Amino acid sequence: MSSHDSHPFWGSRSPLSSLASTSLLILASSRVAFALILFLAIIFVYGLTIAVSIPAKRAIPKNSAKLIHIFIASLFTGLFLFILSLASPLLVLDLAFIVLLVPLSFVNSAILPRMDSLGLDEGLYEGLIEALILGALILALALVREPFGFGVITLPGIQGVFELVRFGSGSALANRIVSSSSGAFILLGYAISLYRKIRNKPADKEAS
Repeated sequence: MSSHDSHPFWGSRSPLSSLASTSLLILASSRVAFALILFLAIIFVYGLTIAVSIPAKRAIPKNSAKLIHIFIASLFTGLFLFILSLASPLLVLDLAFIVLLVPLSFVNSAILPRMDSLGLDEGLYEGLIEALILGALILALALVREPFGFGVITLPGIQGVFELVRFGSGSALANRIVSSSSGAFILLGYAISLYRKIRNKPADKEAS
């Protein structure tokens, strides 16, 4: 894999190029509170999975490596949901399905194919950078969808979510479209189009 393909943002396995990551971007960005929890979940699962997988890479069979990494990531996802349930059972009810998509995002990440050639420190650094990029994208989309769609900004709490700021009713049709899944697909479509245009500029220049 070339350095361009393995880049955590501009590479072919970036969050904006992965179907599993796109699902996370759509589902987790409906509320800022949900985005913050997913931000933590992604860092938790990516970090611990890499911390276990790299030291054990010699013992992991090549032909079943992806399944084993899904299993390890799923274990840490379950651990994260258990810890979250101790703090807020209501948040687990709202977010369990979305959080369970994190292992699928991990096995389609740029860091996974390179773990065999990376040391623990380098692997953790690159993996956490990728996790931060994905979490930041989810949070950025949520900061557009929730204020425009619902007229509020929410944060996670013991009783689920609570309103930090209220801007207005958020009842306009255009605002409601932004908050819906279809509106999120439209926003994400524009973002991906811009992303691909910028990413492909160097290749276009070389071709010309």
